[in-house]
Amino acid sequence: MKLQPDGFDNPLFSLEASMVGEFTVEGEVSDEIRESRVKYQMPTLLYPYLRATITSFFANSGYGAFIFPVINMRAVIDNNKDYEVKIVDE
Repeated sequence: MKLQPDGFDNPLFSLEASMVGEFTVEGEVSDEIRESRVKYQMPTLLYPYLRATITSFFANSGYGAFIFPVINMRAVIDNNKDYEVKIVDE
């Protein structure tokens, strides 16, 4: 997932990150609801942890205080053609 504002073609540095989580769904849920939860709700739940990790990374790297912005995850997901959902059943 690439987030880059318009007009920033030559950034000082680049950071690529991924989010991975393990969730359990209890009870009967339709495939459509399950895919929607995996696609939208779970990344939204994981994002604050990624945000805190990136903020700490910059603080510990000597770049000073950098607060990673809040992002509308639904808009990012809907606008990203490369976004993929992987559901693993046990």
